[in-house]
Amino acid sequence: MNTKIKKILFSGKKSKGNLKAQFNINVAVITGFVLLVIWSVFLYPKTFMDIKFILALLFLPSILVTILLYKKILVICGYETYIKNNTKYNAIITTATYFLVTVPIGNLIVATFLFINYFFAQSEIQVISIKPYYIEESNSKVTHSLYTHIDVEWDNLNKRINVGSKLIESISDKILKVKISKGLFGYYIIRGYRFEK
Repeated sequence: MNTKIKKILFSGKKSKGNLKAQFNINVAVITGFVLLVIWSVFLYPKTFMDIKFILALLFLPSILVTILLYKKILVICGYETYIKNNTKYNAIITTATYFLVTVPIGNLIVATFLFINYFFAQSEIQVISIKPYYIEESNSKVTHSLYTHIDVEWDNLNKRINVGSKLIESISDKILKVKISKGLFGYYIIRGYRFEK
């Protein structure tokens, strides 16, 4: 954390707060990051859905929860809820509280929504044909190897699909055949795909 921000935040620190409740908040935040990994790696890539809707689910409900729990969270953490004539502190502490709420609450909402849509999808499978409009290779930051991803448009939605180590030349003139099923909330799930001439 930036030392200037730390200094500003510590100007509002009045006590140690409730250490047990702080531990519970820390567990909730860590759980939120785990849920973020689950939905962003395993659920969203298999769902035809506009990312704007996901971001709305992630950030908007947290505004209401922050308003309701703002004072309680700051009392637990031992911070002043407001310092007169200290706009920097007030702005930073409000933003920090919002993100403290967003990580667990927002990710729980998104993960639950995508999980239910995915696991309660219809069993009926459809096969659709899509021509990728953009193909590119990227370098994985995890495995440090190249992988290929394609951008497709279907049902007025743009979707990026990672297709592994396939060479661009081997798929550039091919059609993508995608197996999909309709999710419980109406968002289609990618069940599999193959390239065809």
